[in-house]
Amino acid sequence: MDWHLVYTKTKWEIKVAEKLKKHGIECYCPTVFKERKWRDRNTKIDVPLFQHYVFVRLKEKDRNLVFLSPGVVRYLYWLDTYAMMKNSEIEIIRSWLNPVENPKATLEVLNIEDAVEIKKSTFTNQKANLKDIPNTQCELVLESIGYVLRISNKQDQIT
Repeated sequence: MDWHLVYTKTKWEIKVAEKLKKHGIECYCPTVFKERKWRDRNTKIDVPLFQHYVFVRLKEKDRNLVFLSPGVVRYLYWLDTYAMMKNSEIEIIRSWLNPVENPKATLEVLNIEDAVEIKKSTFTNQKANLKDIPNTQCELVLESIGYVLRISNKQDQIT
C-alpha cells in the first residue's frame, strides 16, 4: 500500500499527525531539529521536514477519515491524481533521519547526471541520478511527488 500526502494548515503538521494516530490512521510526519535564535537565547526545536505535509497510509474506502482531524485541508495532487509515495521512499527518509552509527565511506569522482547506486550505509542498494555535488551535501530525487531532498552527509559510498 502506498502513502498519500495530506496538505495541512500552516504549522499544524505535528498536531495533525498526533490526531490521525489517535483515530487509528497510520501516518508519518518526519521532523528535524533546527536551531532558532531569540533575543535572549538559542534553542533547538523539532520542526517538520516537509512544511504543510503529512504522509498517510490507509485503504481507499477509508480515505475521508483524515478529515476527522482538525488542521487537514485536502489531499495533495500530482499529475492529476492523488500524490503517492512508495514505501521504499518513506523508508529512505526514515533512514536519513536515523543514520547508522560510525559508517565507513570512500569518495569517488562523480559527474552531474551520473547514475549512482549507494553501496553502504543508510541508503544501501538505492539508485538515483546525481543532480548536484556541493561540498558535503547529497540530493535525493523523490520522483513520485516531485521533490528533491538535500542533506548534509559524508557517510555514504556511491558508485
